[in-house]
Amino acid sequence: MLDLPEFETTDMSRERARHASEGALTLQVCDKCGLVQYPSRSVCRDCLSPALSWSAVPTAGRVIAMAVVHASLHSQFREQGPWHICSVVLDAGPRMLAFIADDAIRRGDAIEIQDQLVGEERRVLIAKQPGLPGTGEHR
Repeated sequence: MLDLPEFETTDMSRERARHASEGALTLQVCDKCGLVQYPSRSVCRDCLSPALSWSAVPTAGRVIAMAVVHASLHSQFREQGPWHICSVVLDAGPRMLAFIADDAIRRGDAIEIQDQLVGEERRVLIAKQPGLPGTGEHR
C-alpha cells in the first residue's frame, strides 16, 4: 500500500477542511437551487447564486472509470506513485476523483466515499467498499 501524496493547500481546501466533520463528507450546497457543488467554488455552477452552505452529504456513489497514474508532470508528485484512482458519481449528484482503497473495487461498483484528513488543512477522497471501515493506507 502507498501513502497519499502531499498536496498544496488552497483557500477553498482550507475552508472545506474547516467545515468537515469526522466521518462526514462535507460539500457546498446551493441555498437557492439545492445543487451539491464539487469542487468547491464561489458561486453555484447551475444558478450562479453566491449563497453556498457547507453541509454533510450522503457518501454513496458508483465507480464510473478507473486509472493508474504512474507519472506526474507536477514536481511535487514526481518521486511518488503509482496512484490507483477512480472517477465516481455520487448519489447526491457530483462527480469526483478519489483514491481507490483496495483491489476489489471495479468499474460499476457501488462505493462509499471517505473524506480523510491529510495534514492539518487538507482532505482527500477515498473510494471504499460500502460498510467497510476506512484505512490509513491506500493503493
